[in-house]
Amino acid sequence: MVGQVGPQVVNIDTKFGYNNAVGAGTGIVIDPNGVVLTNNHVISGATEISAFDVGNGQTYAVDVVGYDRTQDIAVLQLRGAAGLPTATIGGEATVGEPIVALGNVGGQGGTPNAVAGKVV
Repeated sequence: MVGQVGPQVVNIDTKFGYNNAVGAGTGIVIDPNGVVLTNNHVISGATEISAFDVGNGQTYAVDVVGYDRTQDIAVLQLRGAAGLPTATIGGEATVGEPIVALGNVGGQGGTPNAVAGKVV
């Protein structure tokens, strides 16, 4: 599963304007021209954002296209990206259906970590 989805994942690194604070998170490529879906809490308050594309090994500067604090969602644009593989967004999930969550655990980067679970 990780091998199939990994190329569509980006590791997001953030810098904040105080005490050399940094953060990290994960996003998924939803458009071949570098549109990425992530959580708002990953980028909220950041003064600088970059993304490492797991699929092609490139690092991109990032612009925030939009966000919704209430839904904890954000859309980013990778500057200069083109031809990226995109994640397939599924339809409805049913309770009890098995799922896999991918992420940048501990902000270590590299291949995403996978955790299995079920829809509740």
